[in-house]
Amino acid sequence: SYGILMSELVTLQQPFTGQLDAFNTFFKIRRAITAGLRPTLPPTLPPLLRSLIERCWDGEPANRPSFADVH
Repeated sequence: SYGILMSELVTLQQPFTGQLDAFNTFFKIRRAITAGLRPTLPPTLPPLLRSLIERCWDGEPANRPSFADVH
């Protein structure tokens, strides 16, 4: 998902690094995300970027912004 990709770009880490043991494979990360888990974002992240990332990875697809909105 775009929100997960953006979180990787701002943290320079794979999702869940240091949060969950052995979550280093695509399938384990996918399972965690499907279960509703989300990576931790840095507290220094600008509020608008944090909001965009969180809206992009919303569990309800209808709540996610379109790419036109992201742009």
